[in-house]
Amino acid sequence: MQQNIRRKLKQFPRVSVQRSQGRMFIVLHGEDPYPIMDICKTVFGIHSLSLAIKTENDLAAIKEAALYALQSAAAPRSFKVSVKRIHKGFPIHSQEMNQILGGHLLSNSSNVKVDVHRPDVTVKVEIRAEATYITSSAMEGGWRPASWHRRKNLAYAVRWNRQPCCRIFDDEKGSGH
Repeated sequence: MQQNIRRKLKQFPRVSVQRSQGRMFIVLHGEDPYPIMDICKTVFGIHSLSLAIKTENDLAAIKEAALYALQSAAAPRSFKVSVKRIHKGFPIHSQEMNQILGGHLLSNSSNVKVDVHRPDVTVKVEIRAEATYITSSAMEGGWRPASWHRRKNLAYAVRWNRQPCCRIFDDEKGSGH
């Protein structure tokens, strides 16, 4: 799969494809994510595509990126937060992070409420050793459009049948936030 994605994206020489623990990360290095998403939708076996924000493993940075992800969604009336703490060295457990981020999003957003059963938007946070990735939209099966605004450190996530997910992000300066 990784080689297929690289071949399909050869017209974007700055883009790189990396693999990490069941994910593929496509680093944009300043490229527009939408043409890349269109190409990746044609790669056999992709289950879903998501744009994500890559940020450092710092609570303040994660809060800021999660708020941006929620505010970038198309007029949500409700949301929920779903945290996966893959990096067990991160000091805050997943359930506690769900509560911290949910409270932060609720107190910094107007006209939006928490709905854990049928939210308009799910803000997904994945804490890994190297960085934290935050998404709020996905193209299931690679066929539905994602709603996301252009921003530094976007990640593009590709989920395929045997591997859970792949993310693409813009890390031009290597800053990680």
